[in-house]
Amino acid sequence: MRVESSVCVCRFDRVGCDSYWCRRDLDMDVAYILAVELCQFLPTEVKYYRVVIL
Repeated sequence: MRVESSVCVCRFDRVGCDSYWCRRDLDMDVAYILAVELCQFLPTEVKYYRVVIL
């Protein structure tokens, strides 16, 4: 079995996560959902958050 990892980076504004970036080998729709869900639980002081998917 082959395991691949991808990284998503979430950028914050005063409200929360307002944008994201992902490597091309990760489905963008899935990346968006993960970024939004995870960023909602993080403090706005954090400017970047990396989501690693195995």
